[in-house]
Amino acid sequence: MSRANPLRLAGRFTLLVLLASLAVATSAQTAPPRSAEHFAHGPMFSRMRISPDGTHVAYVQDTEGTTRIMVRELGSTEVLPINLPNLFYGNLFGGVQQLTWASSRRVLLANETGLWGVDRDGKDYRPLSGNARKLEMGGDNEFIWLGHVLHRYGGRGDEILIAERDPYENPNNTGWMTSFLPNVLRLNTRNGKYRRVEANPGDILAWYPAADGTIPLALQKHGDHARPVHRAKPGAPWVPLAGLEPFTVTDSVTLLGLDETGQTAYLAAPNPAGRRAIYAYDLTAQRLGEEIASHDYYDIVAAGPIVGSPDIPLQGLIRDAQDRLLGFRYVTEFPRTVWLDPEFAQIQAAIDQALPGRINTLVDLSEDSANLLFLSWSARHPGTYYRFDRRTMALAKLVDTMPWIDPDEMAEMRPIRITARDGTPLHGYVTLPRGRESERLPMVVMPHGGLWARDTYRFDPLVQFLAHRGYAVLLVNFRGSVGYGQAFATAGEGQFGDAVQTDIADATAWAIAEAIADPDRIAIGGGSFGGYSALMGVIRHPELYRCAVSIAGVTDWNSLFSGNAKLNPWGSARSRQRLLGARTDGAAFLDSISPLQLVDQIDRPLLLVHGRDDPVVSHDQADQLANALTRAGKPVERLSRFNEPHGILNYKNRQAMYERIEAFLSRELAPRPSS
Repeated sequence: MSRANPLRLAGRFTLLVLLASLAVATSAQTAPPRSAEHFAHGPMFSRMRISPDGTHVAYVQDTEGTTRIMVRELGSTEVLPINLPNLFYGNLFGGVQQLTWASSRRVLLANETGLWGVDRDGKDYRPLSGNARKLEMGGDNEFIWLGHVLHRYGGRGDEILIAERDPYENPNNTGWMTSFLPNVLRLNTRNGKYRRVEANPGDILAWYPAADGTIPLALQKHGDHARPVHRAKPGAPWVPLAGLEPFTVTDSVTLLGLDETGQTAYLAAPNPAGRRAIYAYDLTAQRLGEEIASHDYYDIVAAGPIVGSPDIPLQGLIRDAQDRLLGFRYVTEFPRTVWLDPEFAQIQAAIDQALPGRINTLVDLSEDSANLLFLSWSARHPGTYYRFDRRTMALAKLVDTMPWIDPDEMAEMRPIRITARDGTPLHGYVTLPRGRESERLPMVVMPHGGLWARDTYRFDPLVQFLAHRGYAVLLVNFRGSVGYGQAFATAGEGQFGDAVQTDIADATAWAIAEAIADPDRIAIGGGSFGGYSALMGVIRHPELYRCAVSIAGVTDWNSLFSGNAKLNPWGSARSRQRLLGARTDGAAFLDSISPLQLVDQIDRPLLLVHGRDDPVVSHDQADQLANALTRAGKPVERLSRFNEPHGILNYKNRQAMYERIEAFLSRELAPRPSS
């Protein structure tokens, strides 16, 4: 394969790679400075989805903490707002986190507290799971759903398949991930009645329905890993998929779903070059097929989350309502779309021509694929929803997600490639203030969270806020980040406190050498693992950073494992294995990379931000570090908020966080008087 075309595709398809050109504006910012609220308020309109019959769209409206569902008939400008009753805890923990259609007349919405249904005219509102269901229906009617609809029965009414667990069972730590080993319910979203169609035998981590609602494919717990399994018919024994032995790391196989026949499964797994490719698997013959697609450098479907907007799918298969494979998405420096269907390729090309300078992403389509819903966006543009009618070939604007954002005032995110001190190639992004070239700017380095995740090109409100205030912002995908092949992902194991942190330091040194950053005015900050890395940055490399901001950051690994062992993904044996790598000294090593145990090495000001109801990294982690620093007479500032989970989601709290970060950076990165 030539270097000019590193994407490998099966020759039996007619393919077109469609890339939106990314315009980098150079005019100076002329508008007056915008307030923190301008950036901190999340999208006013989000999570838009089209009804199966293609006649309506439903979406979420969030305005100053008030959440409503909006329904609009396509071809009309009239919008029906659906006010959510107090029974819906929509303003807690991020509001509506999922919206979909159960049928062409009934909308489903969900957050961390449960699932609800409502007709598109606002009538027949019903809690379907969780405590709200129990309060309305009484008795022992509560059940906990696990966050996604498995199957919709189309024209057969308002019934769906969902994954659920018995709320009275204890969570089961599988050793591979925290899982509740779900059962499967068939749920009537109108009257709330349900029946359990699959009882978990005690080892199924995930279920994969076919187009007819049967479930021939599943992911099965297997030791500390997982493996795909298949059965010929409901009730038959589960059989591991044969021919997957070349994939030596068993949890590196990701099931992507089934085709319209239910006899072909799609999966992502490392190819011989160590890059994750898409394969088709013949379930009848129990045989792995050839690669459908792979890339010389990047994974097609990374082995972990890619940081982006929840509204924008960045990787995976694109299928229609009948499960026919239309194309797929993956991420290099920018999000990419590959269409296997020639007509969709032509449509994408036409839309890219009509909306240049943006990435135009298909986010939903009607059951007959006649009406398509696109989100047009870039790093400078939070997004605009458009409807495309295939019958008339007409493109119509629906709504801007953040109508107060002027893309001409926002800064571009530019991809970078650098080399770490040991020769490892690293990728990342740098954002410069509008109209400012590299001129030794004050800079904020922002390592990503998740650990086995990855930063990518996107509209990031905090990045834009900092750039608007005159800071350069640097993102780096350190070793252990996903998307760059198996070897790069595993290179971070056992190195989270060491080589991972030197990767971040090497990226910072690159920005100094390129005259992007003023070496005397650099801060480091991030959330979750990024918050941990911010703390480790001032411990391991105090010569680079004048201060650090940690948002929900880990401060003590041993405490995290002992306290939350069955409540979050950090608590699994697999997570601990990744942290330790090949080391055998366990607790002693974790102490050696825990900021709480290294307080004597912290001599830079810290700002600690944490939600008091964080179930992933307990608020105690911030408390313990702050108390230890105070006892040692070292500077530390705190910002804590109730009713916040892992991160700060309420927009008023986020506004307060932005303002506090701005004040902290303005003080700590102020130019020093010349001697």
